[in-house]
Amino acid sequence: MLLRVLIAFLILSAVIEEGMTDGTCHDHRKKIFCRNMKSRGSCDTDIAKNMCPRTCGWCD
Repeated sequence: MLLRVLIAFLILSAVIEEGMTDGTCHDHRKKIFCRNMKSRGSCDTDIAKNMCPRTCGWCD
């Protein structure tokens, strides 16, 4: 069980790191927008899906 959790964590870390290096996760305005959408529970809207990359983890 612990091994599965460790493997899942490593895979997730690699995915997030990949998103961080492509430049999309460094846009501060997008991050604020997506965090606000998350706090309102609006992550399922089309605009949130287009503006908030899943690899960044802002609107999950």
